[in-house]
Amino acid sequence: HGVLQPILVGRSDEANDLYVLIDGWRRLLACKRLGKTTIPAIIRAGAGEATSSVLSLILNLQREDLKPIDEAEALHRLLEYFGQDRALVAFQLGKPKKYVDDRLALLTLPSLVQNFLNDKKLNVGQAQVILELEGDQARIKVAELAVKHGWNVNELRGRLKKQTAGKKKSSGRAGDKQVTFNDVTSQFI
Repeated sequence: HGVLQPILVGRSDEANDLYVLIDGWRRLLACKRLGKTTIPAIIRAGAGEATSSVLSLILNLQREDLKPIDEAEALHRLLEYFGQDRALVAFQLGKPKKYVDDRLALLTLPSLVQNFLNDKKLNVGQAQVILELEGDQARIKVAELAVKHGWNVNELRGRLKKQTAGKKKSSGRAGDKQVTFNDVTSQFI
């Protein structure tokens, strides 16, 4: 049936007769593979390369098949573009600020845990529980245990609560508890 949806392009900052692809990489690639020399396109007025890059990131972030760490890295790039304004990034995406904060926090996980996320061995909910642990060693150990035993978010949270029972942070506030590597013992299993 041909190309059902045109690609989205903006004019290049360097040359007026060149375009920067904003959206439609797979459509463009498919047309190239089929030997097509033209493709339907919508030209976004006033979209130079910087704006095109931002629009491309926003469009990619709205896709459902994006891996969590790829999404977090794209959010980080948007933050750099918007001057570290998380509320503005959230507004641009139509998401709550907490969503942006939670996704960005995934970048603080050790790379092994990030790989578990990208390989779908852990989900974002499980990663959020693991982020409550203090230190990379504890996060890695608990992530490995969660993958090995197939713990879901509720099981993981329950085990974490069991470990933190009676433990208090230095702030002394009830409910503010953290687990360190030394706390992650065989009792966690």
